[in-house]
Amino acid sequence: MITLFLDPDGTHDLGSYVLVLHPTGVRYETQCNGTSTEVRGAEGFLASVGPSAAFQAVMAYFGERFARAAGRPPWRPVAEWSDDDRAELRRRVEALQTWVTDDDGDAPRCLALDETRLGDSFEAWLAVTTPHGPGWLLGQNRD
Repeated sequence: MITLFLDPDGTHDLGSYVLVLHPTGVRYETQCNGTSTEVRGAEGFLASVGPSAAFQAVMAYFGERFARAAGRPPWRPVAEWSDDDRAELRRRVEALQTWVTDDDGDAPRCLALDETRLGDSFEAWLAVTTPHGPGWLLGQNRD
C-alpha cells in the first residue's frame, strides 16, 4: 500500500476534492479537526468537486457556525450538531457536484451528506456519498 499525505505542512491549497473509498492500493491522509490536528486517511481515489463557490460554502459553514465553542476544538464533531445544523450542512453538500462518465457521456452528479458516518466527521474530513460510492469531502484544516 502506498500512502500519500496531502498537504503535510499546511502550506498548500488542498483544492476541492472528495476521496472516494475504493480498493486502489493508495491511501490518502490529511489533517482535520481544527487545532486538535487529527490525521485521517483512507484507501481510494481523488475526484474533483465543484463548483468552487459551493465547496467554499461547505468549508465556511464550520467556521461560521461553530468557531471556538467553549471547551471544544474550534470545529466540534458533526454528530453533536442540532437537526437545523445538519439540515443546513446537508443543503450545502447537495450543491456540490462531481463528474461521471458512462455510456451516455459525461455529466455532473450531486454529492450527499452521509449521515450514517457523521460521528467520524470533522471540518476537512466530512462523510459524503458520491455517484462512485462513499467518500470523504476533504478541506483545508483550520488550525
